[in-house]
Amino acid sequence: MLQKIYKTLSTVALLALAGCATTTPTAQYDAQASKALNLVRAGGIKQIEDQKVNATDYQRLTNNTIIADAGWTWTNYVNPTQGFSSGFGLGLGIATMLFKPTADSADSRLLVWMPSTLAKSKEEARITLRDIATAAISKGLDKAQIKFVGPTNMESKRGEILSVFMIQAPEIGCPIEDPSIKGKGQYCAVVFALNKLVQRPTPGFLKNLGTDTVYASVAGDFDYSSRLFVTQPKDARLNELQIYQSISQSLPEWMALYLAPEKVQDQNGVKVPAPFVLYQGEMNWFLKPVVNK
Repeated sequence: MLQKIYKTLSTVALLALAGCATTTPTAQYDAQASKALNLVRAGGIKQIEDQKVNATDYQRLTNNTIIADAGWTWTNYVNPTQGFSSGFGLGLGIATMLFKPTADSADSRLLVWMPSTLAKSKEEARITLRDIATAAISKGLDKAQIKFVGPTNMESKRGEILSVFMIQAPEIGCPIEDPSIKGKGQYCAVVFALNKLVQRPTPGFLKNLGTDTVYASVAGDFDYSSRLFVTQPKDARLNELQIYQSISQSLPEWMALYLAPEKVQDQNGVKVPAPFVLYQGEMNWFLKPVVNK
């Protein structure tokens, strides 16, 4: 039964995106852009931009847990929230954040810049990266008090590395493995998927790693991409946002999670409507403050 599940998950992970893994220059930090935008640019995502917000509102957002708290109601993300400026509503910019399926920002990605000192070759780097990522996932699930089995590691016919964590929580619609349950999306799981890695200069914001080169994933090119995603049955009530945040807290500083619009379910079963980046457990938004004249 597990093999059928893995085959399905492998198929999900094989959604190809166009791009080139060999032409991205050294990523330098742009102080005029958001942290989220800097991270995805370094990770190979190009088709996304910051959204402008009132400077006062921006200050309130970044200094408050109003949208950083996993318990926040996402309805307020679309509608003006009490206390904000007249006409304020992040939803006003969401329309420009919802992308065509072919855009490199339309799907979630794990952004990776692993120090080259951790492996002697690209193949060794893949195994090292898998071990580091799965250890972080295990720690994150434990921290979130999620019961699970795994990881189970395997390799697809394309040579893609897959690690699967089966979540066991029947009380919220995540069934324990049962041979009678068949078909896509019938189980809750956390999946790590890794294709090839490319060796590149260390991004400017990671110079403290002490190495000139890194083994990197390229989010805009499927053959060189990495993914970390949560899957669950349609009627399950798994808080994906909590899981992603908890795992992100356990990832090293050279890894980040880009989460695309409508891809992450919160504790209320609502899909987060706008893209964001999780880095060291912190939610980073594609927002840029603008001073009103």
